[in-house]
Amino acid sequence: MSNVKCDYCQNELEVNLQTRIIERDIQLAYFICPNCKHEYHSFYTNVKIRARQDRINELWAKARTTPNEYKVKQIVRRIDELVQRNKQEMNQLRERYEASN
Repeated sequence: MSNVKCDYCQNELEVNLQTRIIERDIQLAYFICPNCKHEYHSFYTNVKIRARQDRINELWAKARTTPNEYKVKQIVRRIDELVQRNKQEMNQLRERYEASN
């Protein structure tokens, strides 16, 4: 991943994404500034989101090996739908868990 600058201490850091379980099936992906220890929350996932992410990866693999351009477009449309569903659900999880902090 690329280097970023910490908003709090201005230290340049390489993003080292980690995950932890928040509750039952909810996971938080985050990284920490090694200098000031500020924790940045990247995104939240649940079982359905992670399953869709797996399906998206499978569909990308299929699209790369499909010679028919029309079928590739269909696959990409399906990927876009799954990505949008994940974005919506991830935003809902962020609102839920970050509103409680």
